Amino acid sequence: MDKTKIAVMLFSFGLLALLVLYANPQELLENLKNADANYVLLALAAATCVILIHVLRFKLLLADVGKISYLELLPIQMFGVALANVTPGRAAEPTKALILKSTHNFPFTKTFSKNMLERLGDMIVVVSFSLLSLQYVNSPVFYAPVVFFALFVAAFVAVSQSKRMEKLFMKVAGKTIEIAVGVMKKIKMKKPAGRIEGVASKNLDKITQLFEGLKLSRAFVLPLALTVLIWLFSALVYFFAFQSIGIDLSKLGVSNPLLFCMGAISLATLMGLISTLPGGTGAQEFSFSFLLMSVGVEKELAVSAVLLGRLLTFWYMVGTGLLLSLFIKKRKTQE
Repeated sequence: MDKTKIAVMLFSFGLLALLVLYANPQELLENLKNADANYVLLALAAATCVILIHVLRFKLLLADVGKISYLELLPIQMFGVALANVTPGRAAEPTKALILKSTHNFPFTKTFSKNMLERLGDMIVVVSFSLLSLQYVNSPVFYAPVVFFALFVAAFVAVSQSKRMEKLFMKVAGKTIEIAVGVMKKIKMKKPAGRIEGVASKNLDKITQLFEGLKLSRAFVLPLALTVLIWLFSALVYFFAFQSIGIDLSKLGVSNPLLFCMGAISLATLMGLISTLPGGTGAQEFSFSFLLMSVGVEKELAVSAVLLGRLLTFWYMVGTGLLLSLFIKKRKTQE
């Protein structure tokens, strides 16, 4: 692990430590110790549903790539999710496609395009749900990421679904590489320029194939519906976590606590993505805690509930993925 990655991780956990110190560590421990076990179990059950639906969604998306059983895909999907979650900017996102190439000989580009469709579905749902939470805050700090990601998703869909936009994108990308290589050659950087030319010539065709895999069809409707369920169950995890700590949002004037949780988890996720920190650690906890405090929850209770929710969502998923990675097996014979 290089120094930059270490520094990013230290900064991420430093933010988390600051939040804990701000909310009084002793009171946090007391709140977590006294959490209602019944509600914690309900939250854990909802988090398990999130995992199971994650796998089902990816299996449906892979239907036109190749055959794989649910149980075979389970460890691959969750290990890929775990690695993507703990790397800055989700840099390990291609892991699943690489594993499926190795274990089932699935074409990398086609599989990775399905991975990107997963992320597209997530972004559509997260941006939509984030709008629900804006009614509880009055700060451009939170408006900005929602607007940014809404524009990003719209632009991504426009480019990936339009043949004309795709050609324009490829033309601009090709021209940009051509100019960059020309400049590098003029300043006597011929070897790096040659490497860039080689990589570009090999991969531009793959990018075209990737665009083909991103074309939306009726087959995307059910995975998108499952994406809504994933985020709904994720919100339920936090809803039950709040109840276990003793937070009753309805008594604080929140008309629909579950909708609040759906909006808050989505907005916190966007803040975590913008931070590019591993798993959004630090940024997500700060954002979610702020949203809770903005509706009148005491800081000690707010931070306790958010930490419990993150343990039952993010860390439970990461731990499950790492554990299930032990069951990934390379096929001896290809089907």
